[in-house]
Amino acid sequence: MTEGSTQLSDSERICLHLAARGKSVEAIASHLDDCPGKIETLFASIRKKLLANTMVEAIARALRSGLIE
Repeated sequence: MTEGSTQLSDSERICLHLAARGKSVEAIASHLDDCPGKIETLFASIRKKLLANTMVEAIARALRSGLIE
């Protein structure tokens, strides 16, 4: 799957957006009223879908492909 055709869930997109703005796992979990473990699972899914090894790489790929602004 290429970056341009990647489909992120609403939760994944929100997590990615917040992470790109420097929010911590705990802050994102609080924002979504969820547990940090769930956010880590979403991050793993995001990395897999964007073919990224780290969240920094995932954020960069998402910005380049227009998945987030």
